[in-house]
Amino acid sequence: MAQVPIGPTDKKCPLWQKPMSKVCHSCDWWRPLKIVDPNAMPNTVPRVIDEYRCAISWIPTLLLEVGHQQLANAAATEGVREEVRKTDSSSQASIVTLIEVLRRSLDVIGAHPAITNGQSDNTKLISN
Repeated sequence: MAQVPIGPTDKKCPLWQKPMSKVCHSCDWWRPLKIVDPNAMPNTVPRVIDEYRCAISWIPTLLLEVGHQQLANAAATEGVREEVRKTDSSSQASIVTLIEVLRRSLDVIGAHPAITNGQSDNTKLISN
C-alpha cells in the first residue's frame, strides 16, 4: 500500500483545529486525486493535478471539472444529432426516389392495382 503523505505544516485543519501535518495523514478525508487542471487556459497543454488534499478542498475543483465535462458532452451530443439529422434527410430522399422508380416500373409492366396502390389500370396478372 502506498505511503500517505503528511499534510502541509503551515495550515490548520478546519475540522480538527490542529496543524494539518499532525492529522491529515490519518484522516479519512485526506484523499489523492488525479485530474486535468480545470483552470488551465484554452489551447495550452493541460496540466495534470496528482496530489493529496482534503476532500472538502477538492469540491470547488471537482465542480469546475464536472462543468467542463458537461459542456463537452453537450457539444458532442449536438454533433451527433446533426449527423443523424443529415443521414435521416438523405435516407428519406433515397427512399422517395426508390418508391418513384418502383412505381414507374410497375406502371410500365401493368402491375395489379393492389401492388401499385390503385395507380394502374385494371390489367389482370393472370389471364383467363
